[in-house]
Amino acid sequence: MPFKYCAAPILIRNDGSSDFETIRHFVLSKKNSQTFESRFASLLRSRTRPISDVSAQMMKEVIAVYERKRGKVIRRDEKNGESTIAEKYYQALPYDPPKIDCNRKTTYQRFLRELTGRSQSRCRKPPCREPGD
Repeated sequence: MPFKYCAAPILIRNDGSSDFETIRHFVLSKKNSQTFESRFASLLRSRTRPISDVSAQMMKEVIAVYERKRGKVIRRDEKNGESTIAEKYYQALPYDPPKIDCNRKTTYQRFLRELTGRSQSRCRKPPCREPGD
């Protein structure tokens, strides 16, 4: 499972902060966009070859930070004693979705049955009417 959104490592913020020094320095060195987040997105968009020799350092740092933060999960979050790992999919999102389906597996199976025609859809079409009826 992924980290809860509030506990996930930060790649880069617009204020220049990051949990990854190599990525932070790489983004700071580029001047092609106004904000750090847009610079980072621009650097990763439409890449056909590796970014640079720095990419190996970045990969190692991403793995190290992930493993360090993941290791803290066992001890739980110091602030509130809760796990920093998402137990439900919506906990990994930056904000709650408009509707949280607490029975996702059942819903998924129902949709599969409806798609394959093995059950009648619960939706009922209104009877057809001719214009002017």
